[in-house]
Amino acid sequence: MTSEYIALLFKKLIEAGFEADLRNAGGTTPSGAEVLSLQRQFGQSLCFVMLADAEKLDFDRFEANLERMGASLTGDLAGQASGGAYLLSVFVSGRPNPRAEALIESAEPLGGQKVCRIFWAQRLLLDKERRFSYSQKQTDDIFNIRAACDAAFAQLGGLSDAERARLPATPLAQLKSEAKSASPFKPARVSLIPMWAILAVNLLLVAAMTLDGGSANTGTLVKYGALVPDLVLRGGEYFRLFTAMFLHAGFIHFLSNALGMYIFYPRAVKYFGNFRLMGVYILAGLFGNCCMALFNPAVAVGASGAVYGVIGATLALAYFSGLDLDGLSVYVLLIFTIAGFAFSFLMPNVGQAAHIGGLLFGLVYGGLYCINVKKKAR
Repeated sequence: MTSEYIALLFKKLIEAGFEADLRNAGGTTPSGAEVLSLQRQFGQSLCFVMLADAEKLDFDRFEANLERMGASLTGDLAGQASGGAYLLSVFVSGRPNPRAEALIESAEPLGGQKVCRIFWAQRLLLDKERRFSYSQKQTDDIFNIRAACDAAFAQLGGLSDAERARLPATPLAQLKSEAKSASPFKPARVSLIPMWAILAVNLLLVAAMTLDGGSANTGTLVKYGALVPDLVLRGGEYFRLFTAMFLHAGFIHFLSNALGMYIFYPRAVKYFGNFRLMGVYILAGLFGNCCMALFNPAVAVGASGAVYGVIGATLALAYFSGLDLDGLSVYVLLIFTIAGFAFSFLMPNVGQAAHIGGLLFGLVYGGLYCINVKKKAR
């Protein structure tokens, strides 16, 4: 009966305008098979709801994740004139739960905090009754969530015993899967030929330059179209902003950028499509090379700006959609990105301006695209 009630309550909250919070990996929200997380913005206030099966819940882990979530939100909201954030934990069980009751008893009074933690407990009884527990120091309703609780219980209670027996308990993992399938971000089957074509062109140019004086030779690089800021800004050779992104100073340089493309491009293209993502690749590369021309006087080559544009768009997609992209959450993808930046700072003659410019372009484009997708889905 607990699973059925949580399933109904989850769906009632979705109907009320909440969104499933699918970013459970990494501890952003208290997660696990026994917890469903939702979120919604009310004006300047954020509300997070955690629906927990108290009979299966690992309370130690839940409390630790809740503490981390509160600390993260406190840092994000510091100095802002927002309405703050409310973290509502709803513990559901069929029998008394001392850990849930202890959290309710120890709850802090509301008011004054940027992040408010609220605890409710609902005990479902076999005689179609419900025991609703909350702290007198807090509240028994917030943002009309109590109405959704009542509606879910009324729907469950309206079933006869026979009907309830025939109602299959929906595993919470299945509800998460259903919420994911309801996401406006739908993956499509697309070809990776454009990605392989770009990599093939880059590799062929490295080979051609290697046979024509050396791919690390400055004269050879300039001959093939390397970015020379003085020739671009004073000589008007703007084509170098484009051609430089297809050249690499050696096979190792090529392989490092190819690895970034191989990790990020296939995960993002299923959602953006080849036309958009290749557009991001080219435009981010151009923007990154413009940054290089303005802030770095040295001769430069490489697809780093373009690749970081794809990385930025992928990060924005993972963040705004809340989806794991082929098993990698936004946090794992972010670790890859930070590691790439850290490695590049340790390498000599690396154009950080192109990396930063490309990444910013990808983040902005990806963010705007995702916001538009979510807006159209409403």
